[in-house]
Order: sequence, then structure tokens, then C-alpha cells
Amino acid sequence: MVRLIYQKVLTIYEWNKKISDKLNTSKIEEIKRELLNSLVLHVDETPIKIDGDQYYVHNISNGKYTLQYVAKTRGKEAVEEFGFLKQFKGILVHDHFTMYFNYGIDNAECNVHILRYLKGVEEYTKHEWATKMKKFFQHTNNYKENLIRNKCQKLSDKEYNSFKEEYLNILNDGYNEYLKDKKTNAYAKDEINLLNRMKKYVHNHLLFLEKFDVPFSNNRAEADLRPIKIRQKNR
Repeated sequence: MVRLIYQKVLTIYEWNKKISDKLNTSKIEEIKRELLNSLVLHVDETPIKIDGDQYYVHNISNGKYTLQYVAKTRGKEAVEEFGFLKQFKGILVHDHFTMYFNYGIDNAECNVHILRYLKGVEEYTKHEWATKMKKFFQHTNNYKENLIRNKCQKLSDKEYNSFKEEYLNILNDGYNEYLKDKKTNAYAKDEINLLNRMKKYVHNHLLFLEKFDVPFSNNRAEADLRPIKIRQKNR
């Protein structure tokens, strides 16, 4: 793993200077080229404190390289200022920060996050659709991984459409269950938000099945940011 951290404030030198000093301009440009040539990139961001002020570390990575930079803001302003993602022509994987839909040629949602939200619906409402959807994601991800192990490169159109139909049918069951106890369901707002999100972004949640190069989760970016989060907690 090669990690590159861009500095935007001098005080950040305390935790990244040793790494950045080892990277000359040619190496930086090489890392950028490698990332720009990737079919898939993972993106995420996390807050940090610098001299008492809040900043954000933005993360862009693939399986080999990680590019991180620090900005005062989390959203589009910071991404535009840094400029890197404006050049990217592949697929971005993220945790449903919809700002990222402005970049790349396509976007994939992190389904590990969806499994967590489904668990919440399952525990608070006992609605069966959430359990069915959890099993759907677990099955389809395992099915895909098994195909990859057997040197298959994609699903047939028939298989993909069948999985998509199953996904939509489960969501339809979810809307029906939601309506039955809407007035007494303390978790109703979270449930309907999840249902609407999964219906609107069906393509993005199932892109891991449509394109085998697209991962099921955004765990790569979360792992890249974990050392920073740990360091902040230990300060």
C-alpha cells in the first residue's frame, strides 16, 4: 500500500511529514496516474481536529494506492478545490454521500452499510422484508464470489434481471409492511427513508452484480481512514 497525504495546513505536518517527505513530485504524479487509470475507486472522508479546529481528511483509493488530502469542508467545495475527481472516468464506491454522484461515469453504494440499516429495521419493527433483504444481499454476494472463483466474469442478463426483480419485490413487501403499522411504528421514519433510498438507487446497490469489478462494500476506504481515526482518539 502506498499512501500519499496532501497538506493544506502546516500543523498537519506532525502526523504526515515523515511520509510526504519521501515522495518526490514524480512519485506523486505516478500515484495520481495510477488512480485515474483505475476502473473503480473508493472514496470516503472523516473529521479530524487540528489545533482545535475541525477539518476533514478525504480519501481516494484502490487496492494498491491511497491518496488523502485535508480540507476545511467535507463536501463538493473541497472536492472541486482539490480537483482530482473531476478527471476520473471510472466508478466511485461510497457510503451514499450523494455529492459523489457528480463524479465518475457511475457510482456504487456500500451494501455493508445497508446491511446495518436493515438490521436496525429488523430489530425495531420485526418486519420480514428487512430479513429477506439481508438474506438477498448475503446470497447474491456469495453467489458472485463463487462465480469469480470459477473464473466467471459476469452474470447473464437473465440472472441479473431475476435478481433485480427479487430485490424490487422485497421492497414492495417492505412498503406494504410499513403501511400496516405506520401509526404505531416508532421506527417508521427511518424505515421509509431506507425503502425510498433503496428503490431510487437500485442500480447503484446492484452494480456489484452487474459489474464484477465493483465490490460489495466500501471497506477499502474505511480501512484506509481507520489509522487516522485511531490516532485522533488516542490524542
